[in-house]
Amino acid sequence: KLFNDPAMRDAIKTQQKAVLGSMYDKNYQKLFSDLRLTPEQTKTLKELMLDKQLAASEAGMSMFSEEGEGATTNRLEMAKQIKATTDAADAKIREFLGDSNYAQFQEYEKGMADRMALNGFKDQLTGANAMTLDQEQLLSEAMGDLRRNFKFTTDLPGAGSQPEKFNGDLASMFNEETINKHFEEADQLNQQYLAKAKTIFKGEQYDAFEK
Repeated sequence: KLFNDPAMRDAIKTQQKAVLGSMYDKNYQKLFSDLRLTPEQTKTLKELMLDKQLAASEAGMSMFSEEGEGATTNRLEMAKQIKATTDAADAKIREFLGDSNYAQFQEYEKGMADRMALNGFKDQLTGANAMTLDQEQLLSEAMGDLRRNFKFTTDLPGAGSQPEKFNGDLASMFNEETINKHFEEADQLNQQYLAKAKTIFKGEQYDAFEK
Protein backbone atom coordinates (compact mmCIF):
# COMPACT_ATOMS: atom_id res chain seq x y z
CA LYS A 1 0.00 0.00 0.00
CA LEU A 2 2.92 2.33 0.72
CA PHE A 3 4.27 1.80 -2.79
CA ASN A 4 0.86 2.78 -4.20
CA ASP A 5 0.96 6.13 -2.37
CA PRO A 6 2.14 8.87 -4.83
CA ALA A 7 3.55 10.98 -1.97
CA MET A 8 5.56 8.03 -0.67
CA ARG A 9 6.90 7.24 -4.15
CA ASP A 10 7.97 10.86 -4.61
CA ALA A 11 9.66 10.84 -1.20
CA ILE A 12 11.56 7.65 -2.08
CA LYS A 13 12.72 9.12 -5.40
CA THR A 14 13.88 12.33 -3.72
CA GLN A 15 15.85 10.35 -1.15
CA GLN A 16 17.35 8.14 -3.85
CA LYS A 17 18.54 11.14 -5.85
CA ALA A 18 20.43 12.48 -2.84
CA VAL A 19 21.92 9.12 -1.88
CA LEU A 20 22.87 8.12 -5.43
CA GLY A 21 24.40 11.51 -6.21
CA SER A 22 26.66 11.21 -3.18
CA MET A 23 27.50 7.60 -4.02
CA TYR A 24 28.46 8.47 -7.60
CA ASP A 25 30.75 11.26 -6.38
CA LYS A 26 32.53 8.92 -3.96
CA ASN A 27 32.64 5.59 -5.76
CA TYR A 28 32.84 6.53 -9.44
CA GLN A 29 35.47 9.26 -9.20
CA LYS A 30 38.25 6.91 -10.32
CA LEU A 31 36.23 5.85 -13.35
CA PHE A 32 35.53 9.45 -14.34
CA SER A 33 39.25 10.14 -14.07
CA ASP A 34 40.27 6.98 -15.97
CA LEU A 35 37.88 7.90 -18.80
CA ARG A 36 39.36 11.42 -18.86
CA LEU A 37 35.92 13.02 -18.79
CA THR A 38 35.54 16.77 -18.60
CA PRO A 39 33.42 18.18 -15.73
CA GLU A 40 30.55 18.66 -18.16
CA GLN A 41 30.87 15.10 -19.49
CA THR A 42 31.03 13.76 -15.95
CA LYS A 43 27.83 15.63 -15.11
CA THR A 44 26.07 14.19 -18.16
CA LEU A 45 27.17 10.63 -17.38
CA LYS A 46 26.00 10.93 -13.77
CA GLU A 47 22.60 12.17 -14.99
CA LEU A 48 22.30 9.19 -17.36
CA MET A 49 23.23 6.79 -14.55
CA LEU A 50 20.70 8.42 -12.24
CA ASP A 51 17.96 8.24 -14.89
CA LYS A 52 18.66 4.52 -15.28
CA GLN A 53 18.51 3.81 -11.56
CA LEU A 54 15.38 5.87 -10.94
CA ALA A 55 13.55 4.27 -13.88
CA ALA A 56 14.35 0.81 -12.57
CA SER A 57 13.34 1.85 -9.06
CA GLU A 58 10.02 3.24 -10.28
CA ALA A 59 9.24 -0.01 -12.09
CA GLY A 60 10.34 -1.98 -9.04
CA MET A 61 7.97 -0.09 -6.75
CA SER A 62 5.15 -0.90 -9.15
CA MET A 63 6.13 -4.56 -9.00
CA PHE A 64 6.06 -4.67 -5.20
CA SER A 65 2.73 -2.84 -5.06
CA GLU A 66 0.98 -5.66 -6.91
CA GLU A 67 -1.28 -7.93 -4.88
CA GLY A 68 -4.26 -10.17 -5.33
CA GLU A 69 -5.25 -12.36 -8.25
CA GLY A 70 -3.02 -11.95 -11.26
CA ALA A 71 -0.22 -10.30 -9.27
CA THR A 72 2.37 -12.92 -10.27
CA THR A 73 1.54 -12.54 -13.96
CA ASN A 74 1.71 -8.76 -13.66
CA ARG A 75 5.07 -8.98 -11.91
CA LEU A 76 6.45 -11.12 -14.71
CA GLU A 77 5.39 -8.49 -17.22
CA MET A 78 6.86 -5.73 -15.07
CA ALA A 79 10.16 -7.60 -14.86
CA LYS A 80 10.28 -7.54 -18.66
CA GLN A 81 9.52 -3.81 -18.59
CA ILE A 82 12.31 -3.20 -16.07
CA LYS A 83 14.79 -5.01 -18.31
CA ALA A 84 13.60 -3.07 -21.35
CA THR A 85 13.92 0.21 -19.41
CA THR A 86 17.43 -0.52 -18.15
CA ASP A 87 18.52 -1.79 -21.58
CA ALA A 88 17.34 1.48 -23.14
CA ALA A 89 19.18 3.47 -20.47
CA ASP A 90 22.33 1.44 -21.04
CA ALA A 91 22.06 2.13 -24.76
CA LYS A 92 22.07 5.88 -24.05
CA ILE A 93 25.15 5.53 -21.84
CA ARG A 94 26.88 3.46 -24.53
CA GLU A 95 26.06 6.03 -27.19
CA PHE A 96 27.44 8.80 -24.97
CA LEU A 97 30.67 7.00 -24.00
CA GLY A 98 31.44 5.06 -27.17
CA ASP A 99 32.08 1.30 -27.33
CA SER A 100 35.55 1.28 -25.76
CA ASN A 101 34.72 3.53 -22.81
CA TYR A 102 31.39 1.76 -22.32
CA ALA A 103 33.16 -1.59 -21.96
CA GLN A 104 35.35 0.01 -19.26
CA PHE A 105 32.23 1.44 -17.61
CA GLN A 106 30.57 -1.99 -17.55
CA GLU A 107 33.62 -3.67 -16.02
CA TYR A 108 33.83 -0.95 -13.37
CA GLU A 109 30.16 -1.41 -12.46
CA LYS A 110 30.60 -5.16 -11.96
CA GLY A 111 33.01 -4.47 -9.11
CA MET A 112 30.92 -1.72 -7.51
CA ALA A 113 29.63 -3.82 -4.59
CA ASP A 114 33.18 -4.78 -3.62
CA ARG A 115 34.42 -1.22 -4.13
CA MET A 116 31.70 0.22 -1.86
CA ALA A 117 32.51 -2.34 0.83
CA LEU A 118 36.20 -1.52 0.51
CA ASN A 119 35.57 2.22 0.79
CA GLY A 120 33.45 1.67 3.88
CA PHE A 121 36.25 -0.38 5.44
CA LYS A 122 38.88 2.19 4.47
CA ASP A 123 36.94 4.91 6.29
CA GLN A 124 37.23 2.91 9.51
CA LEU A 125 41.04 2.81 9.43
CA THR A 126 42.79 5.90 10.73
CA GLY A 127 46.21 7.00 11.95
CA ALA A 128 48.92 4.35 11.91
CA ASN A 129 46.39 1.74 10.73
CA ALA A 130 45.27 3.74 7.67
CA MET A 131 45.12 1.72 4.46
CA THR A 132 47.84 2.54 1.93
CA LEU A 133 47.11 3.05 -1.77
CA ASP A 134 49.02 -0.16 -2.56
CA GLN A 135 46.92 -2.13 -0.08
CA GLU A 136 43.71 -0.66 -1.47
CA GLN A 137 44.69 -1.54 -5.04
CA LEU A 138 45.76 -5.09 -4.12
CA LEU A 139 42.60 -5.82 -2.16
CA SER A 140 40.32 -4.26 -4.78
CA GLU A 141 41.85 -6.36 -7.56
CA ALA A 142 41.82 -9.51 -5.42
CA MET A 143 38.17 -9.14 -4.41
CA GLY A 144 37.18 -8.50 -8.01
CA ASP A 145 39.03 -11.58 -9.25
CA LEU A 146 37.61 -13.79 -6.51
CA ARG A 147 34.03 -12.65 -7.11
CA ARG A 148 34.29 -13.10 -10.88
CA ASN A 149 35.60 -16.64 -10.45
CA PHE A 150 33.11 -17.63 -7.75
CA LYS A 151 30.06 -19.39 -9.16
CA PHE A 152 26.89 -18.71 -7.19
CA THR A 153 24.19 -21.32 -7.75
CA THR A 154 21.60 -18.77 -6.59
CA ASP A 155 20.62 -15.74 -8.63
CA LEU A 156 19.05 -13.34 -6.16
CA PRO A 157 18.73 -9.84 -7.69
CA GLY A 158 21.81 -7.82 -6.84
CA ALA A 159 23.42 -10.75 -5.04
CA GLY A 160 24.01 -13.77 -7.24
CA SER A 161 26.35 -14.17 -10.16
CA GLN A 162 23.60 -13.59 -12.73
CA PRO A 163 20.96 -11.32 -11.16
CA GLU A 164 19.74 -10.39 -14.63
CA LYS A 165 17.94 -13.75 -14.64
CA PHE A 166 15.35 -12.28 -12.26
CA ASN A 167 12.00 -12.74 -13.99
CA GLY A 168 9.65 -11.14 -11.47
CA ASP A 169 8.56 -14.36 -9.78
CA LEU A 170 9.35 -13.27 -6.22
CA ALA A 171 7.91 -16.37 -4.55
CA SER A 172 10.14 -18.79 -6.45
CA MET A 173 13.30 -16.77 -5.87
CA PHE A 174 12.92 -15.51 -2.31
CA ASN A 175 12.14 -18.78 -0.55
CA GLU A 176 13.87 -20.13 2.53
CA GLU A 177 15.92 -22.73 0.68
CA THR A 178 17.24 -20.28 -1.93
CA ILE A 179 18.07 -17.57 0.61
CA ASN A 180 19.86 -20.00 2.95
CA LYS A 181 21.85 -21.40 0.03
CA HIS A 182 22.86 -17.93 -1.07
CA PHE A 183 24.10 -16.93 2.39
CA GLU A 184 26.01 -20.20 2.65
CA GLU A 185 27.76 -19.47 -0.65
CA ALA A 186 28.32 -15.82 0.25
CA ASP A 187 30.08 -16.98 3.42
CA GLN A 188 32.35 -19.21 1.32
CA LEU A 189 33.27 -16.19 -0.81
CA ASN A 190 33.89 -14.12 2.33
CA GLN A 191 36.31 -16.77 3.58
CA GLN A 192 38.25 -16.42 0.33
CA TYR A 193 38.34 -12.65 0.85
CA LEU A 194 39.73 -13.19 4.36
CA ALA A 195 42.43 -15.56 3.16
CA LYS A 196 43.58 -13.03 0.57
CA ALA A 197 43.38 -10.12 3.01
CA LYS A 198 45.71 -12.00 5.35
CA THR A 199 48.46 -11.62 2.75
CA ILE A 200 47.83 -7.87 2.45
CA PHE A 201 47.04 -6.70 6.00
CA LYS A 202 48.80 -7.28 9.28
CA GLY A 203 47.84 -6.90 12.93
CA GLU A 204 45.02 -4.50 13.71
CA GLN A 205 44.29 -3.84 10.02
CA TYR A 206 43.46 -7.49 9.43
CA ASP A 207 41.49 -7.74 12.70
CA ALA A 208 39.35 -4.81 11.57
CA PHE A 209 38.80 -6.36 8.13
CA GLU A 210 37.83 -9.70 9.66
CA LYS A 211 35.19 -8.01 11.84
